[in-house]
Amino acid sequence: MATRAEIAEELRTVYKRSYVATIDVARFMGINKDQAKRALASVPYIVTGEKDCGKRYLVKDVAKMIFDRQVRR
Repeated sequence: MATRAEIAEELRTVYKRSYVATIDVARFMGINKDQAKRALASVPYIVTGEKDCGKRYLVKDVAKMIFDRQVRR
């Protein structure tokens, strides 16, 4: 099982930035965009883009969400 720090580092390595989009999270987790939107519903975000329609999530917050969703035995 990966730690939060390991997940965050892998996200930073793959996407080469500190903020990721919904589609990036979907690809990383291997799920579709709608499932990623539901998973990210409780994660804080910033709004970007000319019309303020793009959401970007801090890698640290996404890593916490993924870590919390892991199955522990």
